[in-house]
Amino acid sequence: MERSAPLGHPAARLDRVRSDHAHGAAEAVAHLAGLGHRAIALAVQDSPTAPRLRVGYRAAVEALGLTPVTASPLDDVPSRSEADRFERTLEYLCEGVARGDVTAAIVHSDADAIVLIPRLQARGVRVPEDLAVIAYDDEVARPRRPAAHRRGAGQARCGGRRGAAAAVPPRGGGPGRRGRLP
Repeated sequence: MERSAPLGHPAARLDRVRSDHAHGAAEAVAHLAGLGHRAIALAVQDSPTAPRLRVGYRAAVEALGLTPVTASPLDDVPSRSEADRFERTLEYLCEGVARGDVTAAIVHSDADAIVLIPRLQARGVRVPEDLAVIAYDDEVARPRRPAAHRRGAGQARCGGRRGAAAAVPPRGGGPGRRGRLP
């Protein structure tokens, strides 16, 4: 249900639901800004979700008048391995905190956040005191809730139920509904 079909493709006529990751990233930025953070980093792994996260993140940073932070080094040069991704993201966040340029981060995926948080703490970064962390897409992060802010789980479950209800034809026949769910 998470993938879309190209316009004009026969599959595009099928009912489907997918997450609005740009909106999710914008909500995460707004949440952190509401907590007083003005310099929020985005650390995302290469995935189908990443481009939409970047769009929402940039839009929210601009709309809220937040301080733009240096982009993650993974935005320009993708990681060569999982170890490389963790090491480069760790350095990026530690350097940002040390310079005072970053006080919060949205990390995708949640599995990455679970690995990064203890490494940040081992380097002397206090989470959430020095660096508030939102693990985006909390498929894995639920057990780690005290160490990381989470965003999206409840909305994803609720959106999934609402999306399924919208796509299922009403009793008595008729087409399912199409449109954007709030």
